[in-house]
Amino acid sequence: MKRWIVIAAVALLTGAAAIFLVADRPDVLGAFGITDTDVTDIVAALEAGTEDRTRFNASIDGDALHLTADGETVNIDLPEGRFYLSVAPYLTSTHECFTHNLVSCRGELVNATFSITVRDADGAVVLSGDFTSGANGFVGLWLPAGLDGTITVGHEGHVATGAFQTQPASATCMTTLVLS
Repeated sequence: MKRWIVIAAVALLTGAAAIFLVADRPDVLGAFGITDTDVTDIVAALEAGTEDRTRFNASIDGDALHLTADGETVNIDLPEGRFYLSVAPYLTSTHECFTHNLVSCRGELVNATFSITVRDADGAVVLSGDFTSGANGFVGLWLPAGLDGTITVGHEGHVATGAFQTQPASATCMTTLVLS
C-alpha cells in the first residue's frame, strides 16, 4: 500500500500554491515530476508562507533542502556552486539558529525593506541591493558556495554587519544581525 505525503507550500508573493506529492518509494521525486522543479522556487515558496505547517517540516543546510512529513524525508540537492543564507536582522528580539527551518523560523521585522551588501574576504561586492523580508521576517539570499565574507544590512537608519561562510557545514540561518 502506497503512503502519500503531501507537502504544501503557499507562495504568498504570487498568490500561487505549490503542492508537492511524494510517494513512499526510492524514485519519489521522479514519479511526480519534482526532479524538474527548481529548488530555488521551492525554497522561495516555503520561505514566503506562514500558514499552519504542523503536518510537515522543511529545513535547508549547506547541501540540500530537506522536506519531511509523516516520518518520511526527501532531500533535494542545492544547485551546484550555490548556498542559501537566510538572514533576519532585528532591533529587539531574535532566536538562536544554525540550520534554517523554512517552516518555523520567525524574524522580528516582517515585510521590511533592507539595504544589503555582501562582500567576499577581499572586499569585492558579491551582492548588493534592496531586499524585502517575507512574512516570516527573513530575507533569503542565494550566494556562491565556498565564500568567506561579510554582510552589511541597513534599515531605517540602523546598520548591522556580520561575518559568514558558505561552506557545506556553515550556518544557513543568520539571526545575529542586531540593527543599531
